[in-house]
Amino acid sequence: MQFFHSTTNAYDARQVLCGSDRTYPGDRAKFEDRLAALRGPLHRDRRKSLFVTSTEYCARVYLEAQFGQGLFNSRSVAEPRLYRVECEDLSGHPMALLELASRAMRQQRPDQFKAIASEYWSPEPKHEWHYFEFLAETFTVVEELDRHALNAVLCQCAWEDYIRDQRTAKTIFGLPTAGAR
Repeated sequence: MQFFHSTTNAYDARQVLCGSDRTYPGDRAKFEDRLAALRGPLHRDRRKSLFVTSTEYCARVYLEAQFGQGLFNSRSVAEPRLYRVECEDLSGHPMALLELASRAMRQQRPDQFKAIASEYWSPEPKHEWHYFEFLAETFTVVEELDRHALNAVLCQCAWEDYIRDQRTAKTIFGLPTAGAR
């Protein structure tokens, strides 16, 4: 199945990538550990997974959001890249719930954190979500895409799906979200 991956790393076509243990700094490590403790046996460990999206538009939105937050600035390759990849056996999760779960943890709201994590890991979420991240153990690079050549309207639609999910999460779980661009 074809999915899309955004990164600052340069890959070759047909290159096979495998997830590996990630090291997260301080509070992020605690967050990932607590989230992993609630995942159950059917889902991949985020700390050992590769992340992909269902469309190139979602991958570009993700990439732009990460750069906007300065999350890629310390990487060795400054140029963001977008790839079409092939992968099997993955699990999809509502991406907007991650920020909210992190906020619940920081605000020491364990019951809300648990409820949000449960919805994130659910194979059949209780609510309607539009923007998913998919976790995979491996993928094969098909080709690099020109992120600037993507239809701007469809990129905006992907961004709006993400914002809609953030608003839905806020309504359901009662925590404020950042969500403005």
